Amino acid sequence: MSIPNYSDIMPMDIDDNGVIDGTLGTGGPIGIHGFWLWQGNWQILDDPDYPPSSTGMNGIANGQLDVGEAFDSNGTGHAIWLVGNTSYSNLNA
Repeated sequence: MSIPNYSDIMPMDIDDNGVIDGTLGTGGPIGIHGFWLWQGNWQILDDPDYPPSSTGMNGIANGQLDVGEAFDSNGTGHAIWLVGNTSYSNLNA
């Protein structure tokens, strides 16, 4: 798997349609991005409610439903839910 200009690619899950999700980078709280890869096309995923380069994706379901983690400015991880490619929600209770 190759995503241009990125290293440390960690695929985490694949849905029934062949969409792969995962994390690019060396680990949180900074320097990571979530990603989707499907049929050679990739998309970087970053939750806009958290600092840039602080989002990782961990699991995907059919229909572009994804879960992951985003780190705040203190380095605390927060569970997130992504529906589609722009609708992020915080899952912390």
